[in-house]
Amino acid sequence: MEIKDAEYVLAIARNRNISKAARELFISQPSLSRYLSNLEARIGVTLFERQKSEVTPTQAGEIYIRYSQEIASKKQALYQELQTLKTQETDIIRIGFSLNSSTLYLWEDFAEFYKKYPNYQIEISEILNRDIEQALVDKRLTFAVSCTPEDTSVVKFQKVYDYYFLVLIPASNPVCKTARQVPDLPFPWIDLNDIAGERFILQNLDCRIRHHINQILKDNHITLSHIITTVQSSTTAIQYVEKGIGLCFLSDSFYSYISRPENVRVFCIGSPAAKDASGILSLKSRKFSPPEKLCIKIISQNLIIRVDQIREEGKLT
Repeated sequence: MEIKDAEYVLAIARNRNISKAARELFISQPSLSRYLSNLEARIGVTLFERQKSEVTPTQAGEIYIRYSQEIASKKQALYQELQTLKTQETDIIRIGFSLNSSTLYLWEDFAEFYKKYPNYQIEISEILNRDIEQALVDKRLTFAVSCTPEDTSVVKFQKVYDYYFLVLIPASNPVCKTARQVPDLPFPWIDLNDIAGERFILQNLDCRIRHHINQILKDNHITLSHIITTVQSSTTAIQYVEKGIGLCFLSDSFYSYISRPENVRVFCIGSPAAKDASGILSLKSRKFSPPEKLCIKIISQNLIIRVDQIREEGKLT
């Protein structure tokens, strides 16, 4: 049994529903269904009885779930023991960032921290949103910087700033002329109805932003009629737009990844304008030490300053 097999089976068992389990795992429902079918074919038994809206474990499934729980428990114990060993070796603050341009500007601001705590080390790693909670539980991260978590039963969230969801459009596209300025928005606003028929590049369902965009489209009763491709990241989607191939959605935390701003235009979307929060994620049980609190303060201040800079840059394009 592979760890991934155990994690997927446990998610299905918890949710008793393939679609809900897929959302928890940040994969598509068809992908999870195929994975389960392939797993059952590989081991030669049926693990779940499929009903209309619910799946229930078979006797074989109950056995598989029991062993999967043991594997998950041993995995957590392993990470905790390794983390304890690392903590004994040196004082390290481990910070996880979901992919955005903010990390490019952090390092120069830690001089204040190292002056006060010269024996500490700061390690920053890039991590997918879907993996943050488990990394916090496993003590692989001290805290993380990302968007509002979907599940707050284990993690707590300290908001730092709001970010906007945007659409990036080639500057040559005439639809840009339909946009208008709206007071208090950092970028011009464009009606989703005016762009629904355009060619789109979308992030795939492994990307958290895709789930946000799907909800925004649903809330605004919009169906995109021409999705030409899906990509692994917002940075790849930006490159497509810069070449004039189509439109993409992104958050304004990715604005600095635009390498050819003269080729594109950026607009707020949604009624009301769609936005979410970014901030500090940590375990609810976590008590921060003075060095960790200073690190959080420095990062929070840096993020706010950077967001203001991004929005000023956007006003000039």
